[in-house]
Amino acid sequence: MSNHIAFDPGAIQGLVLGLKVLVDTQRDVTPKLDPMIFERPIDETTRSYILATIVELTELMDELDWKMWTPPKTLDKDRIADEFADILAFLGIIQWILFHRVGLTSEDLARAYKAKTKENARRAHEYGSQIPLEV
Repeated sequence: MSNHIAFDPGAIQGLVLGLKVLVDTQRDVTPKLDPMIFERPIDETTRSYILATIVELTELMDELDWKMWTPPKTLDKDRIADEFADILAFLGIIQWILFHRVGLTSEDLARAYKAKTKENARRAHEYGSQIPLEV
């Protein structure tokens, strides 16, 4: 189980670095697209970017063949990647906002993700029929 956040101590550092890339990129790009990002009330800004993420998740879902009542469609890898990239960008913006708002860092998020993964593995072992993960 290499690179598994619950097992590989180096995986959490990799996640921290990935999260930092997202937030650092958005810290550079977003003010050029949204110069008023920190001029509006923070609740309004946070809500707007969370809603934008939801819209992008919906657009990703629309690219997938999920409608059982329609004829199968050909999946477009490039369109799927583009929608996923939009989601990552908005998650980077939200992370940047939350850092400004409550001091939430990439390290905090990586630790929370590791803890949640361990909890989900415990639940899977306790309640599910999946192969138990040692945590």
